[in-house]
This record gives sequence, structure tokens and C-alpha cells, in this order.
Amino acid sequence: MAYSLSISGQKWTPLLKALEVNFIKFRKVIALDPSMVQLITFTYKYNEIGSDLLFKALEDPTIQVEAVDTKIPRMDKDKPEGELDYNQNKQISGKL
Repeated sequence: MAYSLSISGQKWTPLLKALEVNFIKFRKVIALDPSMVQLITFTYKYNEIGSDLLFKALEDPTIQVEAVDTKIPRMDKDKPEGELDYNQNKQISGKL
């Protein structure tokens, strides 16, 4: 999708930046498909908007990215005590 947006002729910089965060977040899954890594790398180099962090994450998906990794919900059955569930911190209040 990022590649299609980048060659469309329109300015999609805010959307491409938002996608970049998700590519960093899911770098370990993306690394399973080398052609996907190449396509994402090419897309962001072509547009000259990719961050150093994106390229490092695509090159080595095992790096720790604290700002991103801590916001990914854990799907472990044996969670450490005191860890929040994914939806536990979401509360809706107000009148309908």
C-alpha cells in the first residue's frame, strides 16, 4: 500500500509516516518475507522520507525500540502480575 501511495503522484507524506510506525512495530513479521522488506525499503528511500530507525528496524528486526515495543499488547497467557490487559486502560464515560 505504501508503494502504491508513493507512486500515485499525490503527496501522502502524513499517511506514509503513519504507516512507517506500523512497519517498525511489526518488523519481526515483515522480516519473514524478504521481498516485503525490499519493497518497504525501496518505497521509503524513493520518497526520501524514511527514518533511520525504520531502515535499522528493517535491517535488524531484533533491535529494541522502547517507544514502540512497550505499546504492543502482550498475548501471553502467563502475564507478569500487574501487567494491564490490552483493553483494560480504555474506559468510556459520558452521556449518550
